[in-house]
Amino acid sequence: MDRVKVVTGGRQFDGWTSVTITKSMDAMDHGFTLTASPDRERLDFVVPKLVPAAQEEIQISLNDELVLTGYVFSYSPSIDSESFQITISGRSKTADLHDCNIIDQSGQFKNTDGLEVIKRLTSPFTHLNVTSDDSSIGLVNNFQIENSERVVDAIQRIVQVRGYRQQTNASGELYIAKNTWQNTSQQFVEGENIASANGSLDYRNRFSHWQCRGQSKGSDTSYGSSLNSIAELRDSCMQRYRPKVIREYGNIDNDLARKSLNNYAMRSVGESATLDIKYPSWFGDNGQLLDIGQLVWCELPSFLLSRQMVISTIEYSQDESGCYSNITLQLPEAFGAEVNNQPVTQPFGFNANALKTGARVATNNPVTVPNNPNSSTLWADYCLAETNEINNNRPDVILNNLGQSPFGISNE
Repeated sequence: MDRVKVVTGGRQFDGWTSVTITKSMDAMDHGFTLTASPDRERLDFVVPKLVPAAQEEIQISLNDELVLTGYVFSYSPSIDSESFQITISGRSKTADLHDCNIIDQSGQFKNTDGLEVIKRLTSPFTHLNVTSDDSSIGLVNNFQIENSERVVDAIQRIVQVRGYRQQTNASGELYIAKNTWQNTSQQFVEGENIASANGSLDYRNRFSHWQCRGQSKGSDTSYGSSLNSIAELRDSCMQRYRPKVIREYGNIDNDLARKSLNNYAMRSVGESATLDIKYPSWFGDNGQLLDIGQLVWCELPSFLLSRQMVISTIEYSQDESGCYSNITLQLPEAFGAEVNNQPVTQPFGFNANALKTGARVATNNPVTVPNNPNSSTLWADYCLAETNEINNNRPDVILNNLGQSPFGISNE
């Protein structure tokens, strides 16, 4: 039987009647809400360790597998004519980086590795550790802290343009990583192991032309417009004209501009298709705990969906109906995922005939059947490509194959 174990202040607490633990790849910190109906005669034993004032570190495990380490932020007792219950809620240790501002800092970093800058920014938070799979995430040539800037925002500015993400691990540490996904054998199949599902194709943040503008550091011989950094991408699946300009501040060269732009554009593509499912367990078919960043196969003929997706958000829940997971899946491209060690530049295709026979099609190019309304690349229609080159002599000017910038910047 699935079981929630809570340890805080050297004591273990069981018997929770309602559990919600939420993790997201988009959030630096994760959250939890737990409800129980303790014996009123034991409140002196229970309450002191579960109130926010205790400031005790709390560890939450599912079937002895640690999923969250943090602090209690809220304690709420309630009664009625028949019952008494308490509800506690809180977040990962990294919540402090999300909520708090930077103070007592010099305000500027030059020629320092980005990971070292992050460690300095978080050094006042002595209860937190910073970890990364890489010893270096790239040099920060000139980084200026903005007035009253939150720690999370400063870190985001450092990692975003370098293709990294800021997350938290089960131990509550700040985790800086580029590859935040893992391949699994898990399959979500309509009619087999999905309790319910809702899909969404949302193109509000899809654009035909993407451009990133920034400026690199000047010198005695390099100054003015020659320092402008510009990168551009074209999403050929957006046929009508919808341009988007991303402005990066700080010392941004052409290489960082391209990386930043690719991250924004791929995130837009990945988020344009989402799938929400209810799965009747916390654990997958192979017994592995379901978690964010896992690449899974989704087979939903009713949605014309047959492709790999990534778990971007998961909510582990328990109530009187039992244990289940509310899962949000997105296209892996949203997080720069790779399949078979190859970048996903063309997603898995969909073949209506294959679904009828139960076969799977996984190709490097979307599969379509001409004039067949039941065949679609609904969940895989994009193609990003660099369409313009930067003129080395005039880096403030964009050139493309037609000799005219889609952003209306003259080449003359």
